[in-house]
Amino acid sequence: MKNHLILLLGLFVCAIAPSNAQTRLQTRVEVSASNVLLVDFEPPTTHIVIGVGLPREAGEPVTFGSTFPIWLNYSMNRLNTGGAGGNLMVSINKGLSFGRLYVGASPAQGSGAGNFGVPVGEVELSSAPTVFIRDIGRSYTGDGIGNGHMITYRLELNSGVDLMAVPNTSRTVIFTIYN
Repeated sequence: MKNHLILLLGLFVCAIAPSNAQTRLQTRVEVSASNVLLVDFEPPTTHIVIGVGLPREAGEPVTFGSTFPIWLNYSMNRLNTGGAGGNLMVSINKGLSFGRLYVGASPAQGSGAGNFGVPVGEVELSSAPTVFIRDIGRSYTGDGIGNGHMITYRLELNSGVDLMAVPNTSRTVIFTIYN
């Protein structure tokens, strides 16, 4: 009986001994990042109306501009940090026979962070893509109205164009962000 007790005690010690031993576990963790270049508008709209701005006093010019604010939001993560930042280009699918259309952007504002792009000023739209906002670094503008760059449009009629003869016209403005 005593031998059985010693054998059982020996088996018990052998069974719990490995649980008290230290073990080492190695795990390989990979961090993967990619270029992120996203752009959108707030409010999300595909239809912008250029309205007539009435002068406040007789003798002031009649102006044409966008009828409500449009906010451009973007997110950019550039893996290649050397050199200049990314750019936002703008173009139009077809010119206007009766005038010129311009687009402008305010400096970035709102809840985002990072190296925001710099608006180049008001740009005349043409079929050739033109830099609109330059040097966008790793950044995000925040999402929604009041974040990012406020976009404005302005129409300038050619000299001698009769305001009443301007036809209802639709054009597509293309914004392209690139690294």
